[in-house]
Amino acid sequence: MALGRPITNKFPPRLQLRVYGTGMAVLEESRDRNFDLSDNLWRLWGSSRTLYIGIATESLKWPVWDEDALKRIETRMIRELQFDGHGVEVSRHTRQAGGPCTGEFVWKLQLRYF
Repeated sequence: MALGRPITNKFPPRLQLRVYGTGMAVLEESRDRNFDLSDNLWRLWGSSRTLYIGIATESLKWPVWDEDALKRIETRMIRELQFDGHGVEVSRHTRQAGGPCTGEFVWKLQLRYF
């Protein structure tokens, strides 16, 4: 675990979150650390949908998209969506880790509602 990154159910501070649809068109944007994926994504997908989540942060506690940072985001997304009864497969759309967290990292979410 990297120093300064507390375990939390929130997204990183100083967040920029974007939800993308087909063709990477922006469907939703938020700076809310408590952004509720289930509630907000529900209105954007049907019974089966692929969406993309892009996240960037200017927090000094999140300097680099290292494996720890990526896993924290992935775990938060999976736990929240599964808790609300959604099936989800999360994969990394951005191909290379290691860049600064001020640059957006994008995940592909394949969603199913049960």
